[in-house]
Amino acid sequence: MRGYVAARWRGVLTRAGAVGVLLLAAFLGLTPTGCHLSRAAYEEAKILARRQPIQRLVARDA
Repeated sequence: MRGYVAARWRGVLTRAGAVGVLLLAAFLGLTPTGCHLSRAAYEEAKILARRQPIQRLVARDA
């Protein structure tokens, strides 16, 4: 009986998580604030993808 209850809750939580992800995606895509946050996250990811170690930058400038 205990295994059945755990499996049932796992299914409920999985569905709730999926609904939460869909709601978040809708918020980010359909509202001006969400679009702004999505764009900011995209630009931040581009900056972080191009980062270089400080030692390399110091050696290049010296």
